Amino acid sequence: MHTNFDTNYSVEATCLTPTRSWPAMMGLTTLAEYLDMSTNSVKKLVAIKELPQPVLDLSPRLRRWSKIQIDEHITSPAQAQQLAPRMEDIIKLNATKRGE
Repeated sequence: MHTNFDTNYSVEATCLTPTRSWPAMMGLTTLAEYLDMSTNSVKKLVAIKELPQPVLDLSPRLRRWSKIQIDEHITSPAQAQQLAPRMEDIIKLNATKRGE
């Protein structure tokens, strides 16, 4: 039997410590992984200006976000509060999807 292990984390004491090195400029897929969300969620947050616009936007396939800008944006207290979904927003979104 072959077992796959996630090698992106190392165990130290009782916590997991990320060991992946993130690039200074991230494409959509990498940014989504960095933020632990789907690419569609990232696109929506960028569209409604909850996340910064890409610093390099030459084409839909060549967009890059600055890790420094993303880190600064999500660590500001106002943005951290806005990025956390509120239960009422989730309920409204689900009702909209069902056509209510």
